[in-house]
Amino acid sequence: MENSLYYAQLISRYVNDELTAAEFEELSEWLAADDRNFLLFEELTRESSQTAAIGFMGEIDVDKAWEKVMQFKESIPEGRQVKIRQPHFSLRKIAFAAVAAAILFFVLLLLQDRFENKADDLISAIQPGGNKATLTMSDGKVVALDGLSGTLIENQGGVSVIASDGLLQYKADANEAELQYNIVQTPRGGKYQLVLADGTKVWLNASSRLRFPTVFSATERSVELDGEGYFDVKKNVRHPFSVKLKNGASIKVLGTTFNINAYSDETDVKTTLLEGKISFESDTSSRVLLPGQQLRFFQDQTAQSQTSTPSRIHSRTELYDDVDLEQAVAWTNDLFIFNSQHVTSIMRQISRWYDLDIKYDATFSSEKFSGIVSSKSNLSQVLKIMEEGGINFKLEGKTLTVF
Repeated sequence: MENSLYYAQLISRYVNDELTAAEFEELSEWLAADDRNFLLFEELTRESSQTAAIGFMGEIDVDKAWEKVMQFKESIPEGRQVKIRQPHFSLRKIAFAAVAAAILFFVLLLLQDRFENKADDLISAIQPGGNKATLTMSDGKVVALDGLSGTLIENQGGVSVIASDGLLQYKADANEAELQYNIVQTPRGGKYQLVLADGTKVWLNASSRLRFPTVFSATERSVELDGEGYFDVKKNVRHPFSVKLKNGASIKVLGTTFNINAYSDETDVKTTLLEGKISFESDTSSRVLLPGQQLRFFQDQTAQSQTSTPSRIHSRTELYDDVDLEQAVAWTNDLFIFNSQHVTSIMRQISRWYDLDIKYDATFSSEKFSGIVSSKSNLSQVLKIMEEGGINFKLEGKTLTVF
């Protein structure tokens, strides 16, 4: 606090044109040390700020106020004492008004720093997600998969279900297996990996749900996805693999590697093909994807002007070549990769991974941001990188406000 008061005095002496050459040099070094110092200096030396301070201080006893200024002078550490002449009444009033404004401003700044430090502590305490999921079996039994290692959960109709360090494996006995359905669901702040009975590997991102048979039938291999999943499909020419989405669309493959982002809170469904060949099918369109392509499927529900007429769903697809595949599957490599991406889209990812609710300040205007950061980082590290790009945050409980 003593240093703050000292620089408050230097600012007041600057206002009154009383700085010595040494003091001017010292003040310049302080301004250059931190952008906030310079912003504070600009605020305090603005004419409107001085006028407001003078008006406020005009209501107090000026002689007692000046005594406080002199007491303040005496509190400055030895070696930093400067000669302050006794000014005329009006100048004395202006000088103390400037000092008072500076001191009050610094007190507020210190309190703000303490609050920000406390907020930083809270943000630092928000840890990244991890291997978290629940398994719902065909009989309705729910099992938390967190922390299970080498555990035989159950034998379901001739299918062994084993959980081990973030991986759920299904191993079927061809002679005994019965067709049953399971659901694996990840919460916000969780992801999980599965190996289905046919050897297909699936990675589920946060807030995702996969419904699948414990063993596939002799005619088809089909699963249902809500959220985001990365699939490495075991090739079987006679039995194509399909992923059905909540909006009625589906992806059909023989054997390939692809990523589907089909969250209900996103504006579109993104299907990105890494290897092989897949077809995307909906009620209105059918498109074939080749490696390196991404298909975006948009659905807009538009109400008709007459209330008696039901709303109609308009859909369209857009196909992109030479997509950044690394960005599309960054989450599987424990990374956030943002390439000129809208902040609102980024914050939906942050919300899901760190289990936060996102709000936007009224002054916030969406902009694009680029950057790379590990998703294993705690929240403060992720936000710090974004703050360097001019985006600010405030955390209250589990609600993160963007401004």
